[in-house]
Amino acid sequence: MSKPKYQCRLLPEQDHGLWDGLIEKSERGAVFHQTFWLKSFGRLVDVIGCYEAGEFAGGMSLCYQQIAGLKIVRPPYLTPYLGPVVFKTGGKRHRVLTLEKDIASSLIDYVTKHYDFVRTPLSLNCTDAQPFQQNGFTVDIEYTYVIDLDDMDRVWKDLNQDRRRKIRKGHDEGLSCELSDDLDEFFHLWVHSLASHDKHLSQSRFGEVRNWYGVLAAKNRAKLLKIRDPLGRVCAGAILVWDHRRAYYLLSGMNRDIASGNSMALLIWECMRFCKEEAGIAEFDFDGSDVPGVEVFFRGFGGRLIPRFSVMWGRPLIWPIRQSWKAKAAISQLSARARASFQGHNKG
Repeated sequence: MSKPKYQCRLLPEQDHGLWDGLIEKSERGAVFHQTFWLKSFGRLVDVIGCYEAGEFAGGMSLCYQQIAGLKIVRPPYLTPYLGPVVFKTGGKRHRVLTLEKDIASSLIDYVTKHYDFVRTPLSLNCTDAQPFQQNGFTVDIEYTYVIDLDDMDRVWKDLNQDRRRKIRKGHDEGLSCELSDDLDEFFHLWVHSLASHDKHLSQSRFGEVRNWYGVLAAKNRAKLLKIRDPLGRVCAGAILVWDHRRAYYLLSGMNRDIASGNSMALLIWECMRFCKEEAGIAEFDFDGSDVPGVEVFFRGFGGRLIPRFSVMWGRPLIWPIRQSWKAKAAISQLSARARASFQGHNKG
């Protein structure tokens, strides 16, 4: 790696509020870059500032753990976007690209010297993963759908015929949408949905959601929406998180035993209406999905398909250790499934 053009250094803890304020105004930053989101998971948080002649040109926020003397940078659960943020903008396109590459390269030089393993998603607005690829990182690509909410009449017309039909039928059968902060009620829906895909959660996940939801709700940056059927039963719900530019469909759940086939279409439509009419948000991000059937469902809402990158790097000694972590995680997941199966058998 050539000598970095920019100087990088850690921001002191007392300046984390400054970073959060800059992210709030940034075109590239998201709520997930802000330290109050990262700190809600109870991990260590570093913010690396990138400077040119004393000017704060960009930076990167990291959430990490110290394991066996190693600094392990990994995104917290349900954190879709992190990575470098560039504050300095303007100029011709080639100059902007050069600026972004130089800042990213300087940050990469810093993190590979001071941390032992780094895995981080990149911002949705960060479309250039070359500096990472050129400096030994592996680059993975995923996709999400984003809907522009500037004109809700147009959004409605862009839905496919099946989504519009389900939304209308949901209203006709007496389904209603309401705002809530009852996370316990939502957790039942979430667990039910995951079980339908043979997935199970550790108890720590519920505590993490409570923490960040409490922090963001206090800042008017998160809300739970739920669908209630004519019998008064809550059959579907979703947690929305948003920042100054975009809302994120971060978590959802449905009780398939009682929900009609129209519940989720109506829920998503009401989520978009809430974002536009109540929160004043310009874009709605479905936060992707690795489940093919869910991706097809999201596709029917007419959003733009946008790629998003995730990068990973580690010192040579980290890979055998990482394989051990993955093995332990797999064993833990199998144990959770066995416990769930045993409990279900006893109930039966």
